[in-house]
Amino acid sequence: MCGSAIILPLSTAREGIYVCGAAQGPKDIPETVVQASGAAAEAGRLLAPSRGTLTRAKEYPPEIDVTGEAPRVGVFVCHCGINIAGTVDVAAVEEYARTLPYVVYAGRNLFTCSQDTQDAMKEIIA
Repeated sequence: MCGSAIILPLSTAREGIYVCGAAQGPKDIPETVVQASGAAAEAGRLLAPSRGTLTRAKEYPPEIDVTGEAPRVGVFVCHCGINIAGTVDVAAVEEYARTLPYVVYAGRNLFTCSQDTQDAMKEIIA
């Protein structure tokens, strides 16, 4: 440090933007790792005041007492394009699931992880 000047080796001309590793200039791996950790710490320091400000309490639907009722099982088989269907006979899995005890629903979905399918599954379950 020269006089009162503060050296900020990871800072850039833009607030909140940091540079490290080879983006700053030729470096070996250990120095790059140390600088990356420092840049992450600086970003974390800027974000710290906002931490937890967007959280909210999870709301759950009321529980239903099913004591004495037979189990009700739903089977949702994901087709997932060729990822799953290229390996698994999803139609056969669906048909087999229908024969299992307590299965009240069996169906196939193209992409089970999609929001539309998730919403449809919620309706089926309800």
